Amino acid sequence: MPKLVCKAHGPLDAGSGELASSYPLFLLFIIGLFVFAILPGVEKASFRTALIYGGLFGFFTYATYDLTNLAVLKDFPAGIVVGDILWGIVLSTVVSGAGFVIYRWVQTLW
Repeated sequence: MPKLVCKAHGPLDAGSGELASSYPLFLLFIIGLFVFAILPGVEKASFRTALIYGGLFGFFTYATYDLTNLAVLKDFPAGIVVGDILWGIVLSTVVSGAGFVIYRWVQTLW
């Protein structure tokens, strides 16, 4: 995890020793992108739909996380919120686009 985020979490940060506990989150996030962005794009045969829905998914999930941290963690730096939400949008958009392309490619194999 980036040092900036670890510093923002302060004493609540588990450090890198608890990385394995985040694997279910990563799996759920990928399933969410598949259900809410990639599949709608495939159903409409629209790469653009996959990108837009992916970006929105990233916005809502990262905003939920960051705004919750801002609301409940003492001294959580507000400056990290905007950058992290933008990162979530970009990451989710790119992964949804790649997932769309891979899904369509696999369809051609069958």
